Amino acid sequence: QLHPYANIWISFMLLCVLRTFSHSWSAPMLAPGSASALCCFSELQRMIKGETQMRALLCFVADVLRPGGYFFGTTTASGAIWTLAQKEITHRESQKRRGHPLSKDVRVKMKLFELRLPGGDNLQPIGTEYLIRYRSVAPSTQPEAEFLVHFPTLVEQAKDVGLRMLSITNFRDFWEDHRKTSNDLLRALLSAEFTHGDPPLLASQDIDLISLFCTFIFIKD
Repeated sequence: QLHPYANIWISFMLLCVLRTFSHSWSAPMLAPGSASALCCFSELQRMIKGETQMRALLCFVADVLRPGGYFFGTTTASGAIWTLAQKEITHRESQKRRGHPLSKDVRVKMKLFELRLPGGDNLQPIGTEYLIRYRSVAPSTQPEAEFLVHFPTLVEQAKDVGLRMLSITNFRDFWEDHRKTSNDLLRALLSAEFTHGDPPLLASQDIDLISLFCTFIFIKD
């Protein structure tokens, strides 16, 4: 829905804020009220380690956007990660009662990825560290630490600075909503090895993987 707007300024938040201006949370090249849109793809979960960083980021976004401007992007679905972790923690408790030795960290092994929580069983909605290792990535590549982002808190803090949530959609839901209505487009975007059927289908392990991610859209009132 953004393409009809001719004057859209795109800012990759990690490049502009986290990597270069992580201490000041300001980007000199973006004047207050100068941007029609800001996007942040797969970086919220690395930028927000707690409520302090969450509020600082949202204040920055609200300051840079002009009224009617959009803040959108993708991030990990903290609810899906929380659910996977809780299931494994429950399993670990059963193993512990049987006298089985347990490692400190929690590990969830799936066909296409492995989720690891270095902090063990102590889950917090905001700031819990986790790492995702994808099976397609070389074992020597170390995954970057990420942190749970509690969406209800994000939405409430965004509202406090004048940002209204329009949509937060899990990739799995997005896929299910569009695989029938956008059949041709999906086939053009995805190679045949990833899809089959008519309308296209994904294998269960692919569904597990995309369920880890979601899209978000906020608007500045």
